[in-house]
Amino acid sequence: MRSARVPARVFGLLLLAAALAACGASPDEEKQAFLESGNAYAAEGKWAEAVIAYRNALRIDNTFGEAHARLAAAYLEVDPPDLVAAARERLRAAELLPDSLEAQVKAAEIMLLAGRFTDAFTYANKALQLDPKNVDALLIKGGAAAQFKDLDGAVTYVQQAIRLAPDDARPQASLGAIQLGRESGEEAEEAFKQALALDPNSRVANMSLAGFYWLTGRMAEAEPLLERLVELDPDDLAAQEALATFYRATGRPAQAAEALRAIAARRGDAASGLALADHFLSEGLWDEAEALLEELAVKEGAASGANLRLAALDFSRNEREEAHRKVDGVLAAEPEHVDALLMKARFLLAEVKLDAALEPARAAVKASPNSAEPHYVLGAVQARRGDVGPAIASFSTVLSLNPLAKGAELQLVELRLREGSPDAVRMAREGVQRDPDDPLARTMLARVLMLRGDLAEAELLLRSLLAEHDGISVLHTQLGVLRLLQKNTTAARQAFDRALAIEPGSFEALRGRLEVELAEGNASAAQGLAEAHLRTFGDRPDLLLLAARAYAAGGDVAQEEDALRRVLDLDASSEQAFLSLARLYAGQRRLDHARTEFEALARRDPSSVIAPTMVAVILEAQRKPDEARKIYEEVLAATPTAGIAANNLAMLYVNDDGNLDTALQLAQTAKLQLPDSPYVNDTLGWIYYKKDLVPLAIPAFEAAVQAEPANPEFLHHLGLAHARAGNRERAVSALTESLKVAPDYHQAADVRRALADVMR
Repeated sequence: MRSARVPARVFGLLLLAAALAACGASPDEEKQAFLESGNAYAAEGKWAEAVIAYRNALRIDNTFGEAHARLAAAYLEVDPPDLVAAARERLRAAELLPDSLEAQVKAAEIMLLAGRFTDAFTYANKALQLDPKNVDALLIKGGAAAQFKDLDGAVTYVQQAIRLAPDDARPQASLGAIQLGRESGEEAEEAFKQALALDPNSRVANMSLAGFYWLTGRMAEAEPLLERLVELDPDDLAAQEALATFYRATGRPAQAAEALRAIAARRGDAASGLALADHFLSEGLWDEAEALLEELAVKEGAASGANLRLAALDFSRNEREEAHRKVDGVLAAEPEHVDALLMKARFLLAEVKLDAALEPARAAVKASPNSAEPHYVLGAVQARRGDVGPAIASFSTVLSLNPLAKGAELQLVELRLREGSPDAVRMAREGVQRDPDDPLARTMLARVLMLRGDLAEAELLLRSLLAEHDGISVLHTQLGVLRLLQKNTTAARQAFDRALAIEPGSFEALRGRLEVELAEGNASAAQGLAEAHLRTFGDRPDLLLLAARAYAAGGDVAQEEDALRRVLDLDASSEQAFLSLARLYAGQRRLDHARTEFEALARRDPSSVIAPTMVAVILEAQRKPDEARKIYEEVLAATPTAGIAANNLAMLYVNDDGNLDTALQLAQTAKLQLPDSPYVNDTLGWIYYKKDLVPLAIPAFEAAVQAEPANPEFLHHLGLAHARAGNRERAVSALTESLKVAPDYHQAADVRRALADVMR
């Protein structure tokens, strides 16, 4: 009797079950069963299941080259494609299958795609050793050579491919791209046209010529080619998106939407529906996007993606509770949904709920350990919390998974800068040398230079960046910081206003703008700015601290106290809120009242770090350092990572001429917990100064001054360090500014003596 055909899905399940149940099967038989199971899933387009099956095969034998090759292909098909994992698997397959032409070509191809051009060249050469006439390998070598700016060599490799395959459109298209790189427009156009003539139905040929026309502004000639791409394959989402992008670029968003609607109607799948929603979002058509996403949110396969987009919309409108509810709904159904975990972590990070953000970030890393993005988000949370060592480890992992992740590289520079490492400048310069056109790398170098006091070079960098990228908010923010350092408040205001016009929610720009108003004595304007942002973005510790500073400048004690207490309700570790409250109580002569209040709180909650630390801060303000020291030591005995206690105890040791090495250890502990604190930077700098390590002291003082340019003590310390280093002009500038910002500074006499010594 003729047997019935077994569906691929069922066949795959049978193979998988057999592999799991085959107690007597050999490892070779088991791994082969998993491989065939994966192949069956792949044949049915079930790529996630295929990935699991191939991984199971590799758990049995990690040297199974064919399984690595198949797993790489599956990673490229999952939604979204995992390019990093695919690259890793292709390289492993090429290593295990040295005689496989396909494995070497695939490895070369993925290296070219990843931007690792030397590796692409190497694997292409291995393929050509196996088959000297392999067209794919020659084209990859041509592409790699072009990236090395060896355009003549690139032409040579591609022309070899043309001779070997004169009827293949791809080599002609590659030749056109290289000629375009040589700025040989006529030769490029001729090559692209030749490619299309060889194969009018070639996707590559149509796209290449369309791209050439688009790039050279010949839109009327590009359009029919893009439309032809859609005709060739109406289900090709990439072609539809290219056409939609073209319509947007030529000012026709309605036609772009029509193109995406057509494919959504034809395919009816999650990807095409979400692509249309993304178009609406990119055009700012919030109502249309929301209506479509609401429809998709109840459809199988699209619900998670739709709800996450809706959550992002809610969060952008400051409807945070609803945003969290939607993300939590996705996680309730899919606890290991990586995108949902990352969105949850980002929301909490934006709300400065740093301890809470750690959990979803870590869960995302656990769910997808070989993806770079979860490690990046975890690193961002750790960096914001002040966990410098773990953050460095996370960003280093990102770079190991994706060497092209420039954001992680820049974060590492930032972290080294926080540590006061002299390597920060070198790393920033190396980043610019690797990619001179990267605005982020150049911005980071400008920031490092400003912290080092090299304002002239920083200005040149920022001017060149803004000439090329006027629409990037952070560049205007950095220019504003530079203008503040140059004491040009008018220009600083203009720069910060421009930054806020581009990105209204930029905290750094707002902080700079508020600094301008305070520097000019406009306390009411500063208060208005802070209150407007609190109304828009809700209570956030960073915004409340700005508001408290503005209230303090205007003498509104009640509002200042209220804002600071709200900060501590949200972030119990806020050093700035602690110190500001202590100063406020001291100014009102309410220290005894405040001390009684916090002592009672400490008795009610013996595990509290806040309450005893606040008592010690008040004792310091009451000039009772011995009692304060005892409490700080008790706090640190119970909680060794208590950053505020560590910093304040370190300064007490220094001021009492205590053990500088112990003080340094305490200050370094504080730095790990409070990396952005100007007070911690000042403490570190003062210890380095006392230990005669002036090259380390200066950057720490500069960081403190940049954060609080009107703090006379920071300026005093910076001036002393520059004087000891022999930097006469900088010493005079800092000391003079200390007297200018606070003529009644309690150490003004010491500043004048130091100034006289420098100018003598």
